[in-house]
Amino acid sequence: MPRNNRPAARTGIRRLFRRREVHLLSETQLHDEKSSLMQEIASVERQIAKHRRRIQEVEGEQLRRETPNK
Repeated sequence: MPRNNRPAARTGIRRLFRRREVHLLSETQLHDEKSSLMQEIASVERQIAKHRRRIQEVEGEQLRRETPNK
């Protein structure tokens, strides 16, 4: 068994590099793959933004609790 037998992180990578062989893709397949990856990137970026907003909310709540009312 090869040492590097870890599953690829994404199915797109698996499709492109099966058994270390680079498969030639048609123009349409390449465009579809690019579109799919761009959508995935956008989705992850939205999740990151959502988590950042939630972190700011929680930090703001903690700050309000720690600050005595005057």
